[in-house]
Amino acid sequence: MATDAPRPAMTPAHTITLDTPEAPRRGHLPMGEHAGTADRIEITSRSVERGGDPTFPITGEIHYSRLPRERWDDALAHAKAGGLTSVATYVLWQAHEPSPGDFRWDGNLDLRAFVTLAGQHGLDVVVRMGPWAHGEARNGGFPDWLLALPLTPRTDDPAYLDLVRRLYGAIVAQLEGLAHAEGGPIIAAQMDNEALRPARAPRHAASHRRGGGPRRPPVDRHGVGWSAGAGHAAARLQRLRGRVLGGRAHRLAVLRPRALPLLDGAG
Repeated sequence: MATDAPRPAMTPAHTITLDTPEAPRRGHLPMGEHAGTADRIEITSRSVERGGDPTFPITGEIHYSRLPRERWDDALAHAKAGGLTSVATYVLWQAHEPSPGDFRWDGNLDLRAFVTLAGQHGLDVVVRMGPWAHGEARNGGFPDWLLALPLTPRTDDPAYLDLVRRLYGAIVAQLEGLAHAEGGPIIAAQMDNEALRPARAPRHAASHRRGGGPRRPPVDRHGVGWSAGAGHAAARLQRLRGRVLGGRAHRLAVLRPRALPLLDGAG
């Protein structure tokens, strides 16, 4: 029989007292944007924050050069509807420089147009700049002409780094003004991918960073550090005139040190 009689109060068997959590550390990882940046992205000891609130980016891959340009809009719309907050995309070297010094950015190779369109769909972008790629790209995305040269790819061979410098300069020129801190959708860049020979990999990654990105990025490999699809920090593309890989002077638009966090990711 139903009754409205009040139930006796229950006395807890145990009482647990929790201390107030310490405030997360800030500023120890120089991978975020400057204070005052609109919609600021920052890395703390506890989380990735955006606009002061913890966030968990959800990233999927869309490789623009592998899709007819007329399908980009549909693919990005599906990505957004499926719950992604960002897309990562390879810049495949073999597609963009089919012959030495002959760069193509037309048709479905129009990187800038793809990034801009992703932003119009409300998606952030992680640019996977190479030079090496996986994603089942033949020869890691290296052009055939590169492999025919008397140099050793994926090392600090000066002849190889000279060509990487040229590639990075061409890529960054396409992305001028599209970084998050500039109001654009690019929140991160990844240089190289799954670097080989772990004992040498950090030094080789640093060679790429000196030429095309920040000096203190997070570096990720299988089972180490960040996942390329799990967390991406702030990004800002700016100009640097002068020092590029190896210290030679070139008036190319490249990434200012600490402008972009870099992810050396998987897949």
